[in-house]
Amino acid sequence: MKSALIYLNVGESAKTGSLVYSQQYENARLIKEKNTEFDDVFAISVLPVKEFLKNNLKNKSSVIQWKNLTIHTYSTWIKIFKLSSFIFKDYLLNQSAKKIIKDLNSYSRVVFHCRSYYAAAQALAIKTIAPNIKVNIIFDMRSFLPEEIAMKSRQNKFFYLDYKAWEKELIIQSDITFATTQRGINIFKMTAPALTLTYLPNCGFEVIDKQEDLFERFDSIWKQQTFGYVGSVGPWYAPEKIELALDFFKLKINNSTTFILNKKIKNIGQHPAEYKPWKEVPNKIAGSLFTLIPGSSKSGYLSELKVTMNFFSTKAAESLSLGIPLVVNRDITEVAEFIESNNCGIVFDIIDNKIVIAKEVEEQLNNKEFWQSLHKNTLIAGQKFKRQEIIKLLMSSYASLSKTK
Repeated sequence: MKSALIYLNVGESAKTGSLVYSQQYENARLIKEKNTEFDDVFAISVLPVKEFLKNNLKNKSSVIQWKNLTIHTYSTWIKIFKLSSFIFKDYLLNQSAKKIIKDLNSYSRVVFHCRSYYAAAQALAIKTIAPNIKVNIIFDMRSFLPEEIAMKSRQNKFFYLDYKAWEKELIIQSDITFATTQRGINIFKMTAPALTLTYLPNCGFEVIDKQEDLFERFDSIWKQQTFGYVGSVGPWYAPEKIELALDFFKLKINNSTTFILNKKIKNIGQHPAEYKPWKEVPNKIAGSLFTLIPGSSKSGYLSELKVTMNFFSTKAAESLSLGIPLVVNRDITEVAEFIESNNCGIVFDIIDNKIVIAKEVEEQLNNKEFWQSLHKNTLIAGQKFKRQEIIKLLMSSYASLSKTK
């Protein structure tokens, strides 16, 4: 009988270039190439019914082939932010588990790598109805219970404690639990000291093609004097804060130009936006003086909880993995602390709707040696976010399950 490593996703978009692909399926694809632990490595995506049907019509199959990775799709009525999905989750997950288990009968051992709450719960539902298969579960939390759930509706707020109890149960039932912020782990363990959680950074990029010598690359960066923002624009990446910061640094850095990489907008203020396919983003970032992590427009207990203990931007990890410094809002605590402790960027405050940075830093904004030092420091500090390093940590974790579970 065979063994399988399965990357499991429930209720999320299957669009190429989404976080599901960049943070989950890309890792699965690379692990499949290096794999010596399992007979098979593939992915399962349990999609909302409408998206499942749309995908099947497009591909004329329930199977997606993405590079060397096979993704099997199944349908579910679960919608992540819907309270009804949470209330009826056991029934809904059992229904999809019955569909999935039919395709797993050739395996005596399965390891599910689950990068969401519903994915971990789906793996547990499969484990319950598959007594003849040894099932291990890796709960790879993108964050502790997403505050967005409680902020979506008044009804969800009333169920917030039930969500938190569910979160704890998923951690208890999983063999390994990863979290992306050490600050979050420390705070969580104050309330549940017996639980074991392991820090796993958000995943950045692989080494870019034709990466020149540091000094040659930096000379080109310094001549271009370009910097910008990469990512979505919305409540957690406030357009007014993006504009405020880009305006400030464009005024302070001589002959500089800005960019915004975003598919859905044309500009923010005087700063133009453009779209680049995901595979072209690394080279754009790698040619910049810095990238911006702007901060949220939301306020209140839950949003402040998110940015202070529960948020390390994927775009921050991607820039750091390429050796590009960050300019970050101090409100985003873990990123700001990382930047300051490794001297690999600039931390700013917003006071009375104005950007404020340390006077000694402001005086260095047109100093080539200052920026070159930040780039050198970032190349060193950012190593931990490189995709190759994350892959090593994951493969070590898979091997440890074979030895101990």
